[in-house]
Amino acid sequence: MFFWRIEKLKKSLSENKPSQKDIFYYYLGLTTLGVIFVNLPIETYSNISYRWIEWGVMFLATLVSIIGSYIANGGSKGVDFLERFFSIYFVLNIRYFVFILLASILIAIISGEIDSEKNTLIISTVYSFLMSYKVINHINQVSSS
Repeated sequence: MFFWRIEKLKKSLSENKPSQKDIFYYYLGLTTLGVIFVNLPIETYSNISYRWIEWGVMFLATLVSIIGSYIANGGSKGVDFLERFFSIYFVLNIRYFVFILLASILIAIISGEIDSEKNTLIISTVYSFLMSYKVINHINQVSSS
């Protein structure tokens, strides 16, 4: 199981099918991260409009990730879609969360507004679509090799 090294994961996925145990752990990790970060008891936005915008962005990014990855994997003729999707998405979530966290801190320092709702919305949007793009791109590379 890989936590950080996307290139090693892609090589492993293109050479052999991951075990059911590995897939279980990737799915468990994704679910755990989702529950932890989506259900944190923090009120991110006081502005209801920002909440709805973020919800729409997350919904659209999720659809783009899943459908785009399915197509990049070869669609109905693809191989091991779920194995590839869950494992790549897990590793990228860990990697990009670290980078987005650092970017958030930097933006907060530069802008002087630690609780800026607009900054949070922008970072959340960038993160969502960056993840979608990278997951699709990596699945396409694995399916092409």
